[in-house]
Amino acid sequence: MTQPKDSVHLDRGARRSPPEHQRPATTHDLHLLPDYHALVADGTKTVEVRTASPAKALIRPGDRIVFRTDHDRPVTCEVRRVDRYSGFDALLDREDPATIDPAADRDGILAALRGIYPPEKEQLGALAIEVVLLVAGHP
Repeated sequence: MTQPKDSVHLDRGARRSPPEHQRPATTHDLHLLPDYHALVADGTKTVEVRTASPAKALIRPGDRIVFRTDHDRPVTCEVRRVDRYSGFDALLDREDPATIDPAADRDGILAALRGIYPPEKEQLGALAIEVVLLVAGHP
């Protein structure tokens, strides 16, 4: 598939993480709101969106993420893919909204993301982190 020249989506080769064999896998702890945590725990939310802060930009395929809330048991996932975008609009132009939040449409997801992250955080870029559920309740 050819992308238009004015595409804000970054080139896959430039934004893909290095192969897992080039560095050891790492475990990352991420906090989720309870509703999103439940969607990850039941396997329906398979893409987590974060801003590309320096810490989050270190997440690579093969890493593990332990998703936590203040009250629920942790959920452990393996990272399958990390794609970087210039912002939330660009991310939502390419990613399937149902993998991010099956109960919301594109506009609802965009509003939720912008309610969580201030504009200066979005300017860092946006990450689509595809995960597969490993174990619910055990880090």
